[in-house]
Amino acid sequence: MRQGGLLRRFAAGSVVATVLMVPSAALAGGPVTVNGHVGARDGNGGPVALSGATVALQQPNGTPVQSTTSDVNGNYSFGGVQIASYKVVVSKTDYLTQCRQFFTSGEPFQAPLVELPTSAQAGTINGHVTDSFTNEPLPGVTVEVSYESGCDAPVSTLTGSDGAYVFPSNSLAGPVHLVTYSLAGYNSRTDVYDVFTGPVHDVELDPVDSTDPKTKIKSVDVDGHRATVKFKVTDPPPSSGGLNATCQLDGEEVETLCESPKKYTHLSNGRHKVKVVGFDANGNFDETPAKESFRIG
Repeated sequence: MRQGGLLRRFAAGSVVATVLMVPSAALAGGPVTVNGHVGARDGNGGPVALSGATVALQQPNGTPVQSTTSDVNGNYSFGGVQIASYKVVVSKTDYLTQCRQFFTSGEPFQAPLVELPTSAQAGTINGHVTDSFTNEPLPGVTVEVSYESGCDAPVSTLTGSDGAYVFPSNSLAGPVHLVTYSLAGYNSRTDVYDVFTGPVHDVELDPVDSTDPKTKIKSVDVDGHRATVKFKVTDPPPSSGGLNATCQLDGEEVETLCESPKKYTHLSNGRHKVKVVGFDANGNFDETPAKESFRIG
């Protein structure tokens, strides 16, 4: 068995890179304007502007730079900001304080959106983790929550004997998290989780596929100087899928990818030997490849 890497899941979200045209003044370190928006979610989970929120512009170490309040449209602005790394800390009574980090890379610079959840909306995630093949609960899974803010340290917990985990109310820092589930012998997964959609998040983990596929040559049909090799590759559970095979005739130096039926033409008279090796998407190879001899002429 040879073990390879396999990307099993993508988080349910995407990162979009934006190229900003930076004026010469900004490139030289001149001051820029930082614009931003503060929002919240209504009872139906829809976005709304949040006015009257205190927005504090700080250096990464917390040193104050400027402070302002979001307007009736939830917008705010800071002028004369030097090109550097900053964070904004946004707060309002009855809402959970949020933070975002950024680098002022253009003029004007648009700061990341900040949405403030109420205590009833944010701060809790709970669910169960199970084996995707057996549906049995998985105890001892490390569940780690990291944040999009760049300001808050990750927090983690372990699943119990019933596969359950919980982050209690107000124990999490923000509304959108990356939640990573990991356990030895299983493929880790990372999900994007939005607390505005509800606290329950049940997941399944796939066991690491360390089993070798099995390769079987079903038949070799000879017709003149041609031969057709029919074979089958199977993969015992847990299987990562993506089964393929390589074929090798008469000890050729290169094993070539092949599908069944594999056809050989213009074969010389005499005895020939074909070898077929199955492998899967996780890099596991059949260590006992299928071999078959046949005669031409």
